[in-house]
Amino acid sequence: MNQSISRAIMLFSVTVFAVSFTVHQWLLYFSKNKQAQAIAQSIREDLITGNRRNVIAALNNSLAFGFDSIIVETYDQRPSINLGEQRSIYGVTVIQSIYFDGQKEYAAANIRFTYVITEGLANLIYIWIVLTAIGAIPLQKFIIHQQKRQNERTEAQKNKAVLEVINGVVHDLRGPVGTFESLLYISPDEVTKLKPQIHESLNRINSMIDSLRSNEIDLLVKPVLSILDLEVGFSFLKAKAIKKHVQLILSEVPNTHVFVDTAKFERAWVNIASNALDFARSEVQIELKVIAKNLILKVTDDGPGVPEEFIPKLFLRGNTHGKPDGTGLGLAYAKQVMMGHGGDIRYYRENNLTVFECFIPNAVHAKSSSLTEKSHIELESKERVRKNVGIAFRPPLLSSEVLEILTNSEVDSFNWHEGFDPSYDFIITNDPNIVDRCIDEGISVAQFKPDTSSSEIVRRTFIRLGIPQDKRAYDV
Repeated sequence: MNQSISRAIMLFSVTVFAVSFTVHQWLLYFSKNKQAQAIAQSIREDLITGNRRNVIAALNNSLAFGFDSIIVETYDQRPSINLGEQRSIYGVTVIQSIYFDGQKEYAAANIRFTYVITEGLANLIYIWIVLTAIGAIPLQKFIIHQQKRQNERTEAQKNKAVLEVINGVVHDLRGPVGTFESLLYISPDEVTKLKPQIHESLNRINSMIDSLRSNEIDLLVKPVLSILDLEVGFSFLKAKAIKKHVQLILSEVPNTHVFVDTAKFERAWVNIASNALDFARSEVQIELKVIAKNLILKVTDDGPGVPEEFIPKLFLRGNTHGKPDGTGLGLAYAKQVMMGHGGDIRYYRENNLTVFECFIPNAVHAKSSSLTEKSHIELESKERVRKNVGIAFRPPLLSSEVLEILTNSEVDSFNWHEGFDPSYDFIITNDPNIVDRCIDEGISVAQFKPDTSSSEIVRRTFIRLGIPQDKRAYDV
């Protein structure tokens, strides 16, 4: 706070001096111009009649007015009059012209009066000091008041963030709580039918716990190899669609193994589809497809779309539009999950329809289709052995340290490599240029801050890659 006050007072002092100096120079020029005009009028007749002696005497007396030099330039080939001497490079010249006639058409001479801008500078410095001293006290009080208000705003923002988290937890607990609550009203024989919903509800609760533990994208998502099943989420949305009299359509889902965090991915697309149901007029369509190695999810509705002015805030936490009970967390969470997978989500209008399109790069592996008959555990083990992780940090010594720790960790599910290569499945780095290349190449990437230690990088990498605690043989 003291530094802020000192900088503000210094800036105030410089501003006061600049303004005072400018005003001082303007007033000084105005005063000198008036003096020069009066002198020129007093010697006009003597100058026109050629009475050189009287002119010189009058001009010599005029030097007492504070002019450095006075030069008379005549127009009749007579020698000019040059009195005094310009002693400073900071001189300013005031020119007064004398004419033979009243209409000022025939010039007799020009008189150049020169003065220095430092005249009266001592008074200016005195005024500057006084004004700075007078203004410093209220300025200091103003700054303290502003900082106090800023602290209050910061505290209010913290409270708002806490409230958003609470609202998010309440919002996301509604579905799982409803599932568990239904257990109270069904027979034991019907519990078996609810096992998928119970399992999904537990996954959602665990997902929320992970989200509350950390808000960093690289710690949020833990991909595993599995076949996506949208039926559970679709069943949950179907009830809402019926209630709103909206047709909910799920296109055929590809029977392909993908490397994603299934629980968080489902929670993300359910949030998007649920949001679409809130605004749709008659229909919502969910489409999941595979293009090359990329996973594409599109949710389309025939609603009015997002207002133009709200689009920049569409995926920001706490921003909601058109829903009285909206928390502004659903779409923000969906974007965070997609970015955690190295992908993204975008909104656009197409054929008068609202489209939310999610993109996850490198989610599908070329050899996964030939392994669909193998067990999930065997498939995951063999597929993850083929995962290549690039380690590219600045300085290079940090890459070597991280590589050594990871190599000694005895985790055989990944191949660790130093450097960047487009063929790698995953990159960990603190270099923004490499992050940009990963995005261009569609490679999953985890970006770390420049001051992150090697042990912390390894710890987060284990979490990001979903390596179980019991398999981390090397203590980091």
